[in-house]
Amino acid sequence: MATPSADEEWLTERIQRILLFYYPDCLDDDHGGYIAQLDTETGEIYDADSKHLVATSRFVVNFSLAARHGGPEWALPAAEHGVSFLREHHRDPDTGGYDWLLRGTETVDDRRVCYGHAFVLLAYARAHEAGIDGAKTALEDTYDLLVDHFWEPGYDLCKSGFSADFAESDACRGQNANMHTCEAMLAAFESTGPRSCSQPRSSSAGTTPTAAFTTASTATAHRSSRTHTAGRSPKGSVRPPRWPNGPTATVTERGTTGSGSTRRGRSPLPAATGTKNSSTASPPKPDRVRKSNRATTRSGPVSRGFDRSTTDRHEEFLGSHPRFGVGCDI
Repeated sequence: MATPSADEEWLTERIQRILLFYYPDCLDDDHGGYIAQLDTETGEIYDADSKHLVATSRFVVNFSLAARHGGPEWALPAAEHGVSFLREHHRDPDTGGYDWLLRGTETVDDRRVCYGHAFVLLAYARAHEAGIDGAKTALEDTYDLLVDHFWEPGYDLCKSGFSADFAESDACRGQNANMHTCEAMLAAFESTGPRSCSQPRSSSAGTTPTAAFTTASTATAHRSSRTHTAGRSPKGSVRPPRWPNGPTATVTERGTTGSGSTRRGRSPLPAATGTKNSSTASPPKPDRVRKSNRATTRSGPVSRGFDRSTTDRHEEFLGSHPRFGVGCDI
């Protein structure tokens, strides 16, 4: 007898329930983007204004995957809704960096956090796979940003964060930042295809981020006490080459597959009621049993779970490690 986690019908039903817990209440018709602060017991909205970079990106990932794997017809426009908000509001046009926290569309925290930018890259990779216009260009821009600012070839790791203008950096190369950047780099590679053979890796270019992150994250997890070894590529070495432009077989263009399509033998998610209306800013919202109350508030920081105090609780965990710096989070 198959366990629930191996049962395709059970998994499909669970995926749909998770999507429908948030949709359509997560769509913010006033400011754009998503509302992530839903009570886990009642589903009521307790903070309709806070827009966290990681939450926005993760919604894009979920809806893009649902659209790609034969999910409800509203999944694709819901993903497009988030991609637009990332580009138009989270992203700072002057630096190319993404603001960490917004209230509505106003910036509350403009730190450049590698952990957040990793999820932005992941979001664009999944959006590109779903066939969303402009996602590939945004993916390449984000890749450039991560490599140019966060990646340190001399350590085979990413810096955890910077000030808004990238002038000052954290004295840390945290596990969360590098683990999720590794995940995002792999997804970006899968969605765009391999690097051109005409661009061989130079012996002086250092290890590329995707190759290095696996060992770096493993070293962090083991809390290795060894110091930084000699012989690694020095800082300031040549950045790794980008992936070439061009279509790949894994990309599904919009309109080429119906909402009931399947991939790799997986059953499509049950379609939701309602019809797609591309002329509206937000995808159509089916009738809901649960009633949201956007006026409901809850005491505590608006960025609950993501404020600086969360990082502070881990400062002593890796702080004495010479490879990862002082005050590292995990």
